[in-house]
Amino acid sequence: MAWTHDKDDEDDDDEVATQELANDVIRMSIAKAKAAKLPTPQTNEMNERIVVIGGGPTGISAALSAAEAGKEVVLVEKEDKLGGFANKLFKVFPRDYDIAAYEKIDLDGMIAKIEANDKITVHLSAEIGRIVGAPGKFDVTINKGGDKLEVKADSFVLAAGWKPYDATKLGHLGYGKPNVITNIEFEQMAKEGKISDDLESVVFVQCAGSRDDDHLPYCSNVCCGASLKHVTYLKEKNPEIATYVIYKDIRAPGHYEEVYKKVQKMGTLFVKGEVQDVDEGDEGKLNVMATDTLLGEELFIEADLVVLATGLVPTTLEAELLHLEYRQGPELPQRDYGFPNSHFICFPYETQRTGIYAAGTVRMPMDIAQAIDDGAGAATKAVQICELVAEGKATHPRVGRLLAARHQLQALHELQALHRGMPLWRIGRGRERHAAAQPDPLPPLRYLHGCLPRARDYVRKLLRADDR
Repeated sequence: MAWTHDKDDEDDDDEVATQELANDVIRMSIAKAKAAKLPTPQTNEMNERIVVIGGGPTGISAALSAAEAGKEVVLVEKEDKLGGFANKLFKVFPRDYDIAAYEKIDLDGMIAKIEANDKITVHLSAEIGRIVGAPGKFDVTINKGGDKLEVKADSFVLAAGWKPYDATKLGHLGYGKPNVITNIEFEQMAKEGKISDDLESVVFVQCAGSRDDDHLPYCSNVCCGASLKHVTYLKEKNPEIATYVIYKDIRAPGHYEEVYKKVQKMGTLFVKGEVQDVDEGDEGKLNVMATDTLLGEELFIEADLVVLATGLVPTTLEAELLHLEYRQGPELPQRDYGFPNSHFICFPYETQRTGIYAAGTVRMPMDIAQAIDDGAGAATKAVQICELVAEGKATHPRVGRLLAARHQLQALHELQALHRGMPLWRIGRGRERHAAAQPDPLPPLRYLHGCLPRARDYVRKLLRADDR
C-alpha cells in the first residue's frame, strides 16, 4: 500500500522522487514477501469467565446467554435485588400486534432462571472497584458490603442501564406544580393502584426534555410507546376519560404503529404541537397552553393531570462504573451524550476498550424487548473474544487474524496504541512489553488509517537519523 504525498514535499525536487517512492514500496514489499513466515498463534489459558455489570433485563439476558454457551458468569448488581429499572414498571410494551400484550413483566421468572443456573454467581449490593489487565487476563476487584472480592475474567458485558432525565430542569413545562408528574411517576402510580378514579382529563406532553438542544438533543426511543401504554391504563379504567397527547412526532416503529392506531380509536386526541406553558387553574385544575404547529393555532386545555414524557440518560454519563487502571482513563470513551463510543453500524457492541462490550440502554435508547435481545448479542461477542484469544487470534476489527508484535516497530506501535486508546500495559515503558507476547497483539501498522501519513513522515525522520 502506497500513500500519496504532496509534490512540494521537502524531499521532492521533481516528479522523479515520486516514482522513486513507488519503486521503494515495490522493493520493500518483495523483500518482505521473501522473508515472510507463516504467523504462529500464541495459545492462551483462559479463565472461561465473563463478568456482567448490571442485573436488569439486559444483564440477566447476557448472563443466561453466556452461561448457555458454557462460560462461568459473575453478575454484579448495585441494588439489593435483580431486575434493575424494570422493578418499577407496571406493564411492558407489546411484542406483537395485539394490544392485549401489554402485560406485567415476568421478572420473577427471569430471576428464577438466574438462580437455577449453577454457572452464574450473583453479587447484589456490589460494584466494580477496579479492573486491570487485558482480554483473557483481567483482574477484577468487586466491592461488596465492605469486602473486596478478587475475580479473574476474560471479558465483560456492561449492561448498567439508564436513569430518567432530571425533571426538575423542566419547570417551563410545569414540573414542580401540583398534578404535574413524569411518565416514570405515572407508571409507579399505576403499579401501586393509585391512579385516581376522579380524573376527567389528562394531557401527555411528549419529548419533555428530549429532542431539545437545551436538554437532551436525542430521541429517547421509548417515550412515545410509554405514553401509548399509559393511555391504555386510563382507558381501561374509564373509557370516557379525555386524553390528549401533544407531540413533536409520534415515533411508533414496527408493530407499535398498530398500537398507535388502536389508541387513536380509543378516543385519544393527538395534537402535533409545542407546549408553551402549564399554569395552575381553578379548583385544582391545570391550564395547558400550546401551539398547534400544523394549524398554527393556539390551544388551551384544562386538565386534571399533566404527564411529562421524560427521556432516558445512560448511567455512563455521570457514574463511574468500571474503574479501569488504564492510562487513557478509568471509564469507556464516550460519544455524544454519554453513550460509549463504538462503530455504531459495523460493530455495535464494541467499545474502545477491547474485551468490554456495551449492551442495552447504556449503548442506545431502547425498550425492554430490544434490551433483552441486545444483552444476548453482547454476550455472544464476549464469548467470541474468549474463544479467539484462546487461539491467539485477533478480535477486532479483522476477526481471526493471526498477529505478532514486532520489536523493530516499537515506536509506531506506540503511535497506534495511543490512537486506538489501548490500556496501560500496552503502552508501558520498555521493550519487554513486546518481548512477552500478549493475548491481543497489535494489528498491522496499515490499520492506523488517518494516522498513517503522519506515521510515514515519522519513519522518514527515523531513517534519516539512522543514516547519519
